[in-house]
Order: sequence, then structure tokens, then C-alpha cells
Amino acid sequence: MATAVLDFYLYNGEAFRTETFDHIYTESSPAVYEVIRLEGGRPVFPREHYDRLVGSLETVGEGKSLSYETYCGDIRLLSQMNGCPDHNCRLVLNGFGSAGGVRRYLFMIPTSYPSEEQYRDGVTAGFLKAVRSDPHAKIWNASLREKADRRIREEGLFETILLDDSDRITEGSRSNIFFIRDGRVYTTPAEAVLLGVTRKTIIEACESAGIPVIEQYFGVRDAARCEA
Repeated sequence: MATAVLDFYLYNGEAFRTETFDHIYTESSPAVYEVIRLEGGRPVFPREHYDRLVGSLETVGEGKSLSYETYCGDIRLLSQMNGCPDHNCRLVLNGFGSAGGVRRYLFMIPTSYPSEEQYRDGVTAGFLKAVRSDPHAKIWNASLREKADRRIREEGLFETILLDDSDRITEGSRSNIFFIRDGRVYTTPAEAVLLGVTRKTIIEACESAGIPVIEQYFGVRDAARCEA
């Protein structure tokens, strides 16, 4: 079940207090979503997230059912009503084909980023065999999320790393993965992962800096031989 934090959330563009969220929010499948980071109350990479959202909507046969202007306006309103925080917000669209029409939710979610110590020393991760049915569309997969969250919670992990049916590393449950070896950066081929906004930006940054980026599958033993 989704969780809304801070003071307000939006339902179809209208603001409600978060204590009513559980009474209004309805889960249904398929559901398309994006998680957008706010810094100083402003969305990070808003256009990139919107373009991916539109692609996910097309995957479920909805087309462009949310304009960029409405999307930006909703994020701006939510940020202002919650005091323009540095936080993550989640946009969920579901109810496709229902009598009531598409439902649109935008809400702040629990947010955690690595500490300075974790950046310096690394984080603990575990492996989880799980395959996204359509890796290029950000469609909510409750089963995968529940399995990953349970593993993270029970074992005190920071993240779970997904393995495909051939035990090849694909991505994290909520992150993309890069490997560094011999001055080159490696990442899983685009065909097998969610094309994350951060992934795209890292690849562009590496290319600008003249650092080779190679799309290649890595197994667990291959990853152990990498520098980072």
C-alpha cells in the first residue's frame, strides 16, 4: 500500500490532507508511476521524468493523457503546500478504462539518500532473483516491490540487486547499477533494464568526460572483480 507523508497530497489536481490518503487512494492494475526528486522545492529532471511517464502510458494503451503543463503545475502546487521541501514525490496514474476515469495521485513519500559515511564506505546490498515483465515501462509491480522491501527490511540492506533467470545482474530494485573496471564504466544493456533518468544522465556525463561506457551483462562473479 502506498504511503503519503508530510501535510498534503493531490488527487486529480485537488489538495487533501494526508490523514485522508488511505481513504481516497485506490490501488488497481495496471498503474503507471514516476518518482521525482525535489530540491529546494523544484523537481530534478522534470522533462525527462515526464517523457518516460508518457512512454509508460503508451505501453498500457493510454497515450498522452496528462499534459506537461498539468504535470508541472501539480508538482509546483504540492511542493508549495508542503513548504517546498527537499523530498521525493510519487505520481501514480491508475483506473484506466474504469467508469470513473483515470485517477491521478501525487504525494510525498518517505525519502532516504546515502549519508556521507555510506558514500565513503559503501552500502550493503543483497541479490534477489526477479525479472520485470516490461523493463522499459515504469508500471507498478507490487509483488516485486514487496519482495524487495521485505528482503531489505529483514536483512538490514540498503538495496537489493536483481538477477535475471540466467543469474545476470540487471539493476537494483529502485536504482540502476554501474561497474568500474580498468578506466571503463559498464552497465547492463538497455534492453533489460528500466531506462532510468539518472542512468541516462550518468552515461551522458561519462561520454562528455571521455570515459568509455560499455553495455554488457555482468554475473555475480564478474561484479566481484570490478573496482567499484
